[in-house]
Amino acid sequence: MFPFIGWVKTEPETSIHDKEVDRIFSSSIPEFMLDKTQKTKKDTLKGFPVNIPYFDMSGETVWGATSMILAEFKLILKEIL
Repeated sequence: MFPFIGWVKTEPETSIHDKEVDRIFSSSIPEFMLDKTQKTKKDTLKGFPVNIPYFDMSGETVWGATSMILAEFKLILKEIL
């Protein structure tokens, strides 16, 4: 996984590997920084209760390794903003 973060003036042309990515979407930094975008879902895994962290942004759900990377990035941004 190679996460990239950038600042662009216009929407870039993108392509996806359809076996790895469902779709690409964008979100603003102000929306991303809202506390309400970071959530957890209660579920059961192998009979044990677990809390699954995810982001809910721009009507999209981001979970798994991508969610973990975004959480780390959000912590870094909070320190510098």
